[in-house]
Amino acid sequence: VTVFLAGIQCPSFRFTANAEGKTEEDAAPFAREAKHFTELRMLNRTVPIVVTQVDKKGNFFGWVDHPKGDISCELLRNGLATTVGWSLKASKNADFLRAAERAAVAARVRIYANFTPKPAVSAGRPFSGRVTEILSGDTVVVTEASSQAEQRVSLSSVRAPRCRTKPGQEEAYGL
Repeated sequence: VTVFLAGIQCPSFRFTANAEGKTEEDAAPFAREAKHFTELRMLNRTVPIVVTQVDKKGNFFGWVDHPKGDISCELLRNGLATTVGWSLKASKNADFLRAAERAAVAARVRIYANFTPKPAVSAGRPFSGRVTEILSGDTVVVTEASSQAEQRVSLSSVRAPRCRTKPGQEEAYGL
């Protein structure tokens, strides 16, 4: 049984067939190092494994309950993996995994050597204006009072149903 470590993803290998029909291995940066790191600590050892989730494709997700520590945290701390949000809930210690990834980012190790963080999205500055156009139930165009500049404003965490009609066809549907 193959068990994927919940909450993390390491660089992977890709196998392709060349023109002569031979299989070639194409490794992502640090894939070999991540494999070697894990092999040194786990290969040919009896370790307890806790399976916490099975996805739709039958893949098992869980963690290794090793007495010396969590291999997932060590892979992250050494810059050999990244956290994956969709399987993070299946890990036993999501907070420790995030902290280990932050430590690797701060130290700029391996995967994170050339890491540039995404710019922080701020709530923006408050302004006064007049709603000049309603684009949908969750998006409006506001004209700012001081500069007369138009800004498109969308409500966060809201998605309004989209109208199925084209502009000018409202009468045909009784709208």
